[in-house]
Amino acid sequence: GYDQFHWDFGPLGIKTDLDPVVTFPTYGSHNVKLVTHNDSSGCWDSIEKTVTLMKPTPVLLVDDSTICLDEDARFTAYLTNPAFSTSAYKWYINGNLVADSMLNFTDTFNLTGYYDISVVMQDAMGCPQTAVKNDWLLVSKPDADFTATTPGCEPFTANFTDLSVPVPSPGAPIITRLWDFDNGTASYTVGTASRLYPNKGVYDIGLIVTDASGCKDT
Repeated sequence: GYDQFHWDFGPLGIKTDLDPVVTFPTYGSHNVKLVTHNDSSGCWDSIEKTVTLMKPTPVLLVDDSTICLDEDARFTAYLTNPAFSTSAYKWYINGNLVADSMLNFTDTFNLTGYYDISVVMQDAMGCPQTAVKNDWLLVSKPDADFTATTPGCEPFTANFTDLSVPVPSPGAPIITRLWDFDNGTASYTVGTASRLYPNKGVYDIGLIVTDASGCKDT
């Protein structure tokens, strides 16, 4: 057996306990040397090893960071270093805990806006690892509206102006406008349109707008 223990932790100092406890202040490689001594025989032995502290990097992913109103978003989280297994997950939306202990998390979003998404993972050592994405998920739905020129005499060319806005603003811009003029349809990328009405009558006009996220309103 050994009677004396001489632990050399470099800049962290010397310890003579049988089982010392040391807190390493930084990640990386740390050299540790142990020298043991038997007082009766005068024999001694030594061993030196490197302790490597690795910092896991939490990763937070979403299938699509822009979705339409009332659609689902699916999130996944993991630690980049395979040596670190994860035993627990806590998911937060805008700071509110919404799910617990799930690797993958899916939620339905029924309000437009930008959302903060975060997850706290507990690694194999019991340490919390947090990933945060602010204003990361955009839930979009354009608000369709338009105006038309006042009625006139036949034949009459009506001019229409799209007043639709993205929600939230600025959000995803509106990129296409499909007009139903009640005597045919036409698609425009610009915000104005015109249509000739050769015959008198009452016409029902419809507009479908689509934003850059593929979300529509009528």
